[in-house]
Amino acid sequence: WPIILMALDIVTGLIKAAYGASDKSIKGYIDSTVMWQGGIKKLLTLVVICVSTILSYLITPDTMAVRIVTISYYVAEEALSVLENISVCGPKPPGFLLRILEKLQTNAENIKNNMSAPGNQEIIHKNEEP
Repeated sequence: WPIILMALDIVTGLIKAAYGASDKSIKGYIDSTVMWQGGIKKLLTLVVICVSTILSYLITPDTMAVRIVTISYYVAEEALSVLENISVCGPKPPGFLLRILEKLQTNAENIKNNMSAPGNQEIIHKNEEP
């Protein structure tokens, strides 16, 4: 899902720039530097997902919790970006859909913060051998 949403974000971002409504370039139109930076950001997001998959396998192999939370966060972020791009150029997305995605992103962020909080370190070390 993250890759599909990233592709949709790129396409809708290009459409938004074709409308002259991009908030990432000086004149609002397509800018190769902005596209390059966005592509690097997408690539690094995939790297983060790969790292979270490895960590999840090492830390929580039964549930893959770290991977699920990471992917949920990025799915929500990409989906929100797609809907924001669409709303600038055409139909307004339903408010409930935006609220669902914002809640998903917030929940993933809260879980991430709780996993790194002091006192939760036993989760990280539970699979280490003595």
